[in-house]
Amino acid sequence: MSATKDVTSFTSDSSYLNYIQSAQSQKLARGILKMFPNVPLSLDASKFIQSPAANNLDTQTTYKKVINFSNIAYPVTVTQLGPVQSRLNKFQNKLDKLGYTKEKINSLQGYKLGLVVYDQSEDSYGDQPVAIEIALVK
Repeated sequence: MSATKDVTSFTSDSSYLNYIQSAQSQKLARGILKMFPNVPLSLDASKFIQSPAANNLDTQTTYKKVINFSNIAYPVTVTQLGPVQSRLNKFQNKLDKLGYTKEKINSLQGYKLGLVVYDQSEDSYGDQPVAIEIALVK
């Protein structure tokens, strides 16, 4: 079993990206990264999106624009049931319905991806928390 690491334990974008690309517990996160191919993963944005400031967008001063997908991602992706790809497909369908098609996402300029996945997927059971936070920030 591969336990998930807390995003605050990382100190650079490259170390966080390496973790997501290699850890067994990050299969869902790798799939989400592929959904946003032109948006670089940001450790700072990932720490921000799980902070209290992300829930008070009117008062935060870190980013000019925040597109938070956490509320739509959680119910369709974080589960112990079903393969990762089917959960990613459900998330993509939700994005499409909101107008964030693959074409729209590919056209976004200047954004960074904040992504935190603590998932009990089919290959990642245990006492770890289950949560997903995802946003595009600028």
